[in-house]
Amino acid sequence: MEKLQYLRLDNNIITKIKGLSTLVNLKWLDLSFNQISVIEGLEKCYRIQDLSLYSNKIKELSGIENLVELNVLSIGKNMLNNLEKTLKYLVSLKNKLEVLKIAENNFPKQNEKTYHFRCIAHLKNLKYLDYELISSKTRNDAMEEFKDEITNT
Repeated sequence: MEKLQYLRLDNNIITKIKGLSTLVNLKWLDLSFNQISVIEGLEKCYRIQDLSLYSNKIKELSGIENLVELNVLSIGKNMLNNLEKTLKYLVSLKNKLEVLKIAENNFPKQNEKTYHFRCIAHLKNLKYLDYELISSKTRNDAMEEFKDEITNT
């Protein structure tokens, strides 16, 4: 199992991430459509590039600090409720995140443009947000709109 690179565990009734510590070569992990409430058990999975936790019961984004190769993160349709805290956590990570699916969470209502612009302004390396390509014009507009927020963080 040490050589395993792709693991698909979606659509199960998994409530806790465990037993993955020996999968040190894992690059792609799909845990979508489960019952996971806390992200844990991924500390030794340094090589994960693509992680899907879509449609679970996660209330707070954490537990992915060691995923230094992470490029794609799908965390949409969970129970995240603080966009600012979530973005602050994502900004603090040392990874290669370029694709983020974060829509369909319990963030306080704001118009879609504000939500997109805030995510794009904070996460400068993103190329896709909610599976939509971020144009340079959109990035520039987002940076302009949230420049005060960015400089104060």
